[in-house]
Amino acid sequence: MGIMEVPPSVKREAVLCNHDCSCVTNGQCGDKEICKVDFAVGRKILFLTNEETIFCPYRVSYGSRQACICPVHCYIEGKGLYKSETTEKTPVAL
Repeated sequence: MGIMEVPPSVKREAVLCNHDCSCVTNGQCGDKEICKVDFAVGRKILFLTNEETIFCPYRVSYGSRQACICPVHCYIEGKGLYKSETTEKTPVAL
């Protein structure tokens, strides 16, 4: 995966990222694959396919699910810049 066009303003919102937004340049979160998304709720919350608890300042537990609120990951998913091979993303309006 090549470098994705993510506006600097979106990257600046991800001040807590421990990996300097590496997903933008290589599609990975540090040395791990970027979290796969099951579905999106609006533009700011991504529910993940993996329910394992992994430390990330943008990963939160919601009941038995794991959600991502990373501004960069949400932007990438919302623009379709990183498509999951197994899941079609459908935003859910609140």
